[in-house]
Amino acid sequence: MGARRQPMPRVLPARAAVATLTGLQPPRHDAPRLVCRTLVDFSALELPEDVRLALAEASWGHFGIRGERSICSLWFDIKIFARFARESGAVGSVAGLDHDLLMRYIEWLNGQCRADGRPWTKACRARTYTTLRTLLQWLERCRPGLIAVSSTPSIRFHGAIATSSRAARYRQRCCAPF
Repeated sequence: MGARRQPMPRVLPARAAVATLTGLQPPRHDAPRLVCRTLVDFSALELPEDVRLALAEASWGHFGIRGERSICSLWFDIKIFARFARESGAVGSVAGLDHDLLMRYIEWLNGQCRADGRPWTKACRARTYTTLRTLLQWLERCRPGLIAVSSTPSIRFHGAIATSSRAARYRQRCCAPF
């Protein structure tokens, strides 16, 4: 029998209390938090307040237990959605987070280009959309009635994974006749 692996040290964030004039209050979900060396500050996003608070609560409620690098990556994806909202002016309230808005977001993602003029990779677009989709699904599940989205579009960014040579070799192995 092999040696037992060391358990991973994991410090989960406790629900801290903040002293106010009326007593101890739990901190707002959109309060700034330092993760690694990245400041995750939902209050700085140029989104309507109800959207900002809903995304912040869903983010910390669903993604908060993940590793720090993962949280930073997901924060980057949320900032991309905030940029879409700022540029398009399409997000007015939580009630506006509907199927049509998500389709506009997907089209906006498809039109994004890197600094060198090439379009974003399919995997990058899929990851960015999936982050927002996961947050909205969390809100539907854990805060019913808050948002109007009854079905988030399950758009597959075709070729996001299927174009890699590793995926092609995997398909050959799995689909080869015996």
